[in-house]
Amino acid sequence: MIRSAEDLQEENLSKVAPCLILMSFLAAVGLVGNLLVLIVFKIKYPRGNFKNFVLCLSAIDTVSCLITIPGEVYIQYKWFVLEIPWLCSLKSYFNDFTVYSSSVTLLLISVDRFLKTCKPFQKQFTPKLALTLNIASICAFSLVAMPRGMLWGKHTYNVTNGNATFLVSICEKADDFKDSDYPSIYTNGVYVSINIIMMATNVILYCIIGRKIVSVNKQMIIYRLSRKRRTRPKPSQDTAEISEHNRYHDNSTNSEGYTDADKFRVTSVNPNSSQVLHTVSGTSSLSDRSLLQVNSTNITKEQLLKALSKLSKSEVKKKKKKRQMNHSSRKTLIVFIMVLVYVITTTAYLSLLSVISNTQNILQKLTMTERMVYLVFLRLYFINSVINPFLYGIMDHRFSSFLKNSGRQIVGSVRVAASRSFRGRP
Repeated sequence: MIRSAEDLQEENLSKVAPCLILMSFLAAVGLVGNLLVLIVFKIKYPRGNFKNFVLCLSAIDTVSCLITIPGEVYIQYKWFVLEIPWLCSLKSYFNDFTVYSSSVTLLLISVDRFLKTCKPFQKQFTPKLALTLNIASICAFSLVAMPRGMLWGKHTYNVTNGNATFLVSICEKADDFKDSDYPSIYTNGVYVSINIIMMATNVILYCIIGRKIVSVNKQMIIYRLSRKRRTRPKPSQDTAEISEHNRYHDNSTNSEGYTDADKFRVTSVNPNSSQVLHTVSGTSSLSDRSLLQVNSTNITKEQLLKALSKLSKSEVKKKKKKRQMNHSSRKTLIVFIMVLVYVITTTAYLSLLSVISNTQNILQKLTMTERMVYLVFLRLYFINSVINPFLYGIMDHRFSSFLKNSGRQIVGSVRVAASRSFRGRP
């Protein structure tokens, strides 16, 4: 039978233990993942806006995994017998600070993606400007979040169970403000409003970006179909024809100036002259799959090789540009998924937080099972601190390749060390 706050806490702990284990697991995984992101992006990625934004976002998530989530676990572990009031204030402050900072960073990333996708010929964010805006915004919101740390703290009330009445203390609106309107004004008028504005802006920007991408892809499909319908010119008897039969992906350049993928065979050459008389056939990675025709009576083998070298270099540039476009599209998709997860989880969090701040003693009226369900949905937004490293690992080839190579090197080093130790070598 429950006769004290300690008894009530033991019953509460038996209900919320799975949530605490899950949050602890998220904190550990998120901390390792975000530290890897900080290391890999700092070392391996070139200077740019995306790198700066990712570093800022990972730093925020690292703070969340180091302070916010462990603080939440401790507060729930001591929910009815809160012993350290200042820890409640600190945890509540970092809750707001990390949500603000993540929101504004994602908003800046969305604006950057919007400018690159929809306004490519207008003024863009420079890496220095992007980093300055991001850091300045985070510093500003560190001040905006301060009221939460002052308004939230030790909240005490009496619990009656049968003939027993005892005092419990939880982490909620502090006793000095529990009958005041200030917590509700800050939560709804500042915290919820600002985050809703930033989330709505993110959604609008990505709707515009998505519409632009669909329009461009549609135009590209129409263009490719129109090219396929074109009739290719028939080769004449005194022309040299280069046709593409297969496409290779190795673009390494050999000593003659053309790539290994561009392999050509001269089918007929005048033995008494350096001129090409008939057909040059083979494989070439010409981007438009068209026919290149040159007059065989006016071109020498050296001139032909020089022309092929220029074509090869042009093809390399086109492929490089295509890889850059694919990489840019992948970045846009990564940020879109991040924003989508953020919007869904943070909307649930802000809705529940608004209900708590507007309803008197709502947490006191919930059963233990209802509190567990409430806690799960309230803290869903912690997923945002963990999911980003997995997105980079799955969708960013450079990040995943670095991790794989590093893993192989570590395993190889461990095997060598174990082998030497087994043989008794120093």
